[in-house]
Amino acid sequence: MIAYLQKTEESEATEKLLLNIPDFAESLGEMEQSEDKLENTASNQIASDEEVWQAYLASKQKWQEVYRRLADS
Repeated sequence: MIAYLQKTEESEATEKLLLNIPDFAESLGEMEQSEDKLENTASNQIASDEEVWQAYLASKQKWQEVYRRLADS
């Protein structure tokens, strides 16, 4: 129980300290809005199987070239 109260007091003290920083609350709100926008962008959508396969093949080809160069050296 005492640990809980200490943690609560620490959290409240930290919150008060942060809110006393000029423009902190506004900046925090802007960051949260930006995060919401990012979550809904196309870049966060799941890639199609074909896209993943093509990326895998390209990566595999690059590594094969690295292995060839290492073997030749």
